[in-house]
Amino acid sequence: MTASTKVRGWKLWLGRLALSVLVPGLLVGLAELGLRWSGYGWPTSYFVPGESEGRPCWVENDRFAWRFFPRGLERHPPPTLLRAERPPGSCRIFVLGESAAMGDPRPAYSMGRYLQVLLEERYPGRQFEVVTVAMTAINSHALLPMARDCARHGGDIWILYIGNNEMVGPFGALDVLGPAAPPWLWVRARLAAQEWRLGQALQDTLDRWRRRPVPPGGWAGMEMFSAQRLPPGDPRRERAYRNFERNLRDILKVGLQHGVRILVSPAAVNLKDCPPFASVPGRMRSGATTETLEIWLARGAEAERGGQWAAAAEAYGAAVALAPEHAGAQYRLARVLLRLGRREDAHRAFQAACDSDALPFRADSRIQTLTRQVVEQMHTERVRWLDAAAVLAARSGDGIPGRESFFEHVHLNPEGNYALARAFAEQLEDWLPRAADASAPREWLSESGCADRLALTDWNRISIYEDLRRRLRQPPFTAQADHEAELRWIDSQLEALRARRAHAQIEQARRVYAAALERRPGDHRLYENQAEFLEAVGDLEAAAGAWAAVTRILPHHHLGWFQQGRLLARLGRLEEAEQALKAAVSRRPELSEGWLELGQVLLRRQRAEAALECFARAHEWLPQDWRAPFQMGRALQQLNRRAEAIEQFRLALRLNSEAVEPRFQLAQELAFAGRTPEAREMFEEVLRRDPSHLLARINLGVALVQLGQLEAAAEQFRRAQAQAPQNPLVSNYLAQVESRLGRRP
Repeated sequence: MTASTKVRGWKLWLGRLALSVLVPGLLVGLAELGLRWSGYGWPTSYFVPGESEGRPCWVENDRFAWRFFPRGLERHPPPTLLRAERPPGSCRIFVLGESAAMGDPRPAYSMGRYLQVLLEERYPGRQFEVVTVAMTAINSHALLPMARDCARHGGDIWILYIGNNEMVGPFGALDVLGPAAPPWLWVRARLAAQEWRLGQALQDTLDRWRRRPVPPGGWAGMEMFSAQRLPPGDPRRERAYRNFERNLRDILKVGLQHGVRILVSPAAVNLKDCPPFASVPGRMRSGATTETLEIWLARGAEAERGGQWAAAAEAYGAAVALAPEHAGAQYRLARVLLRLGRREDAHRAFQAACDSDALPFRADSRIQTLTRQVVEQMHTERVRWLDAAAVLAARSGDGIPGRESFFEHVHLNPEGNYALARAFAEQLEDWLPRAADASAPREWLSESGCADRLALTDWNRISIYEDLRRRLRQPPFTAQADHEAELRWIDSQLEALRARRAHAQIEQARRVYAAALERRPGDHRLYENQAEFLEAVGDLEAAAGAWAAVTRILPHHHLGWFQQGRLLARLGRLEEAEQALKAAVSRRPELSEGWLELGQVLLRRQRAEAALECFARAHEWLPQDWRAPFQMGRALQQLNRRAEAIEQFRLALRLNSEAVEPRFQLAQELAFAGRTPEAREMFEEVLRRDPSHLLARINLGVALVQLGQLEAAAEQFRRAQAQAPQNPLVSNYLAQVESRLGRRP
């Protein structure tokens, strides 16, 4: 073979190789362009361009979580505003994390918002922008792309408050939200592929082909994990730990590459007042049995009930010796050790209970250790560690974090958020940009002073505790030891707050909101707080106005439109309510509450066909909710489609057998159809559930008349008259029945 022949052969193979690479690449590129041109797909960054009060800004991407959650279970970022251009000399701080960093259950009082107030009050001549970039149910797999997006928006300082969801979040150790702890490289490849429209199309196709079961109605919070268990030594935990370590390391590298200073704190957890969510025996001592374990636990419980703390500690200690990984045994031991004043031993046992929890919703000691190790290995002063658990332990009389800082397992109350914000502020003071003036900083603002700046009043606290009570009445909280005692404690807090309210305090609270808004007129959270208060005191007109202000600041977000529309409907301003509610559901199509409210407005406007469509949409998004079929039945009544209405009312009762109104409407329809005996039974059942239901009593009386039971009918009308003495209809019915019985009315 000649040299020229070799050259031609080499060129031929090079050409073939080029064709094998270029042609598929060209086809992929054309497919990607075609999908983008057709409008398919969604942006994957955390921030997208937006507008606030006519000015360009960056806002949260409502579809950011689509890469991390199965469709139907996706979470949404809280409303976020980021200035498009930073004022010269200002300091931009990002707080990154999960729901605890977000400030759940009330982001208006998050650690980031306390930090903003603390810095502004201490350094009045400087400008600070504290932006919380956090979401419910995410973990480090999502935080890494969130951090990359923050890096593109010029932050000076990052605060990482992370670690609670590494086992239960997307790609965590439990498989509720997807594969259980796959290798980090697999996760990165999947997420990178979905940044392309072609990758999104492929993922959508795969999801339709192998659809994962989704709880009826979609997201059900922590309850979705209730049936799962993750023993302490499970290999999935180890994979999740490795993934967390890798993600955290890469988050820090991203920040350092962009000149950011980073304060890192693993999430603190409620050790003292949060029993484990689930316990498994785990690795037991050789020869031990679960029966023996239960005997020792029962002995400990009996001694504890009798106040015999030493005997209880001995019994629980024996149980722990048999099964060191039994979270419940560790927690019970810790509780009695604390009673005995053995605080250090109690602290270790409380931590062991957290580490062994078979439903790991709290950051354990391994997460804490890994976080500190990664920070120390950075070997730079631009990354610092803060022990949040120690900060909160200092607030407790016994040095163990508990309900003085937490609402439940991980979410901080306002006092806890203030304590951490103060610790953050003190840690990063020397990182703040130098001010043009040399004025000395002021003292740190007190907790109560911050509460005034954030417009935190008793009305807001009451609303928080009411939400908290609803949360704790759901699994897995219901399976915790001392669950009923925890509910009683919440009730005591509500009782104290309600007793503290007085009429004179309403005007004082109005002044608090007004003063806070005067300082920060563009703060949508302050308007939300004010609206909550105004509705609680019955000033619906002003509350609707506060929500209108929210829509001006956050025109892209559904919440202000929904709340404004809901209140306008109550005020009878139906046309305005319809427009606001349409704006809400256009921004969040899966907002079942929005469709329900809009349907009811349309029903009141005698537009039953349009209302029926809205109720059908609500039922599609939340099929287990009885209210949608009930409202569909009402719309069908208005359309005179009574047989269909009956079916919808029956469906509503199948979904909620305790509901009164569907039963009453069904009884009315049965009476209208001439099925009087069935109607009578239904009316009687309504009254058994709600003896004050006047219309049910009147209708029962009419049904009894039709059945010829005049004495029984007269009794019902007399009771109705006692309820409504001035009601002419009742008086007329009673007079007619008495006349037929030969009596004077």
